[in-house]
Amino acid sequence: MNKRQKARYVFAIYVVVAFVALIFTLVAQNSKDNFWQAILLNLSTELFGVVIIFFIVNYFFLASEWDLSERVEVLTERLESIEQAVNRNFLEKLSTRQQQELDYKLRESLNLLIIGVALDRTLNDHYSSMRRLLDKGGKIRVILENPVPDSAAVKMTIKRRLKSITSDGWLGRVRDNLSTLERLKKETEGNLQVRLTDYHLSRGEILVDANSSEGIFFIWLYSFQVEAENQPKFILYPQDKWYQPDCLTQIL
Repeated sequence: MNKRQKARYVFAIYVVVAFVALIFTLVAQNSKDNFWQAILLNLSTELFGVVIIFFIVNYFFLASEWDLSERVEVLTERLESIEQAVNRNFLEKLSTRQQQELDYKLRESLNLLIIGVALDRTLNDHYSSMRRLLDKGGKIRVILENPVPDSAAVKMTIKRRLKSITSDGWLGRVRDNLSTLERLKKETEGNLQVRLTDYHLSRGEILVDANSSEGIFFIWLYSFQVEAENQPKFILYPQDKWYQPDCLTQIL
């Protein structure tokens, strides 16, 4: 029973009790027996008093109070909405359709921000789409971890990987990807900028056309010693509550 239904039932009870009190009053006025007249008048007076007192208490002191069932119902609805959002956006791996959608968004976009520790897979899977974006006058911003030997960020990245790799091997991969980006810029003469950060990155991101209603926000988490294809992933769209890339749009 929700709050509105309960209020209707309570009001109906007040009306019934008040109506009974009114009947007692009318019967008492027409009674010739003083004994019964006094009893009926007392009953009607008490019933009217009960209605007035309880109505005042309910209206002024209990109007905003929820019972346990209402609290549980509201909590259940909130949990269901959160669960639906998580089930819709949280992925272990991209389906073929989602991979194709992401690639299509990249090819048709004009603004692209990519953040990651090395971005091997991103460059391999979307190189041609990135090239098309630059050829038509779009802009790409890339942020990578700075491949500095023995830095805290590089040490943490290597330690987090499931498959062991030497520091030189990891730094070589990052530098190869930097060379790939440099080649992409030269081939297209496009608006491609690369920045390096000394901070350790806990997630990778691809933000496509952030200020557009057709935008898409792809996020993957760098979990500790988990295969790359099994890392938790999110895909967010502008209509999603969690789609809040405002902190990143300034980079674009």
